[in-house]
Amino acid sequence: MTSLQRLDTAPRKNIVLGAVIIALIAFIILIFLFQNIEAAVASTGYGILDLEFAWTAAQASTILTAWGSTLIPLEVQGTYLDFVFIPSYVTLIAGLTLLLTRRFTGRAKTLGFLLVLATLLAGVLDVVENLYLLIMMAAPTIIADSTPFFASLCASSKFALLIITIAYFFVGLVIQAIWAIRGHVPQEVVMSS
Repeated sequence: MTSLQRLDTAPRKNIVLGAVIIALIAFIILIFLFQNIEAAVASTGYGILDLEFAWTAAQASTILTAWGSTLIPLEVQGTYLDFVFIPSYVTLIAGLTLLLTRRFTGRAKTLGFLLVLATLLAGVLDVVENLYLLIMMAAPTIIADSTPFFASLCASSKFALLIITIAYFFVGLVIQAIWAIRGHVPQEVVMSS
């Protein structure tokens, strides 16, 4: 049995469901906390996503200058809070995708299991991105060219993996709904041909 095939039975469904419920609660609470931080920096015209996608030291410097010494500590707090947010969104997206994927067969199931793992990789990329963001905010006047580049590369890769996984999940939900309406489940999913 391959590692991917193990995902068909482990972790058990009730454990995944419990983890998804806890992750959803944490996700909602953390979103509210992030909104407070982003509201505080909104007047500058730059949010944390702008720093994540700065790409160059000049652009990162512009953003950090706009935040100034009073708002940078707030965004540092937000970045530390993101370290708690990462396991919540990873667990939520991976758990929901895993539960849905187990209902498929063939290549659609394999793709789903790979996307569950891709969600874990997105979480790792987010951690690395946060470390680069913290480096920039710790020394906003001496930003190395590579720091915003790698932060933006991690952010872009993270969002790409998450968008693909979420798209798979919603397409899968539509397929499941069609199956339910038709009253049967085909042996092989359309995505596997």
